[in-house]
Amino acid sequence: MEESESLYPCGGIDRDRKLSSIVRRQKMASLDEATITFYHMKKCPYSGPIKLLLAHLNFKYTDVPIRYSEWLLIREELIVSRVPALRIQHHNGKLEWMTEANAIMRCLGEQYNLLGRTDMDKFYCDRIIGKVSNRKI
Repeated sequence: MEESESLYPCGGIDRDRKLSSIVRRQKMASLDEATITFYHMKKCPYSGPIKLLLAHLNFKYTDVPIRYSEWLLIREELIVSRVPALRIQHHNGKLEWMTEANAIMRCLGEQYNLLGRTDMDKFYCDRIIGKVSNRKI
């Protein structure tokens, strides 16, 4: 077990990078009928922007804040061993996991046309995502 995995669950090296990039490239099924669970560390600054985006999209989801003292136990239950993470259970039985805060915001933003149409719009959206991610909400 690497130190970054156990001590810093919402930062450090992502051993599930391939999963994140695959989810970003695939066109996701509609989330309107999916059961969404949002796992995050209780005081993690990266979870706030995702909650704002989920609220903006009017998604119903289960919020699972994790205390630092609970992380080692809960980490074993999570397939991705990484937070913040969205667990998406589709009505057809398909299960998807999304990790990495910026990747989650960009993936949902792309799917729901929130990232702009022109290159400059996309540039400004990336700047906003970067600024929001660096602030504690």
